[in-house]
Amino acid sequence: LTITANSFGKTYGTTYNFLGTEFTDAGLVNSDTVTGLSLASAGAAGTATVAGGPYAITDSAATGTGLSNYTITYNGGTLTVNPAALTITANSFGKTYGNTYSFLGNEFTDAGLVNSDTLTGLTLSSPGAVPTATVAGGPYSITGSAATGSGLSNYTITYNNGALTVNPAALTITANSFGKTYGTTYNF
Repeated sequence: LTITANSFGKTYGTTYNFLGTEFTDAGLVNSDTVTGLSLASAGAAGTATVAGGPYAITDSAATGTGLSNYTITYNGGTLTVNPAALTITANSFGKTYGNTYSFLGNEFTDAGLVNSDTLTGLTLSSPGAVPTATVAGGPYSITGSAATGSGLSNYTITYNNGALTVNPAALTITANSFGKTYGTTYNF
């Protein structure tokens, strides 16, 4: 009798709890059955990393009917940890015309981090960040790339753009004060 653990995948950050039914068998006769077995894998833990796999699935201790009539061979399977989805969205904001905006790399929000993984920085850029960017030309796209942090190799990262709006600069126009002689006309 050969019992083979099924091979499958799970998403990083999720825990897989074996049911004991993730197997196939070959060689049973006379209506004998395998109803379950013990399955284990280091990849089942929520902290198992993408790079650490594929992880071996070991199988043992089959239960069922008539199994004492067989020499059982156990074949392990593999558990692959697939990347989790991580979405990083550049913040949208405004600046005043004539000013330069220098990105700090922390103008973003994220969704999808697990296992205390961190996102510490991001390369951000926008054509609206330069002082010559006009009000009429915006809003300007803010793009993110090259995320840094811990555990990021366990994710498929999607970058969403933000928008940089250029607001009008304040302009004060003051008419000059002057005098004229009584009885004369002043031409502006």
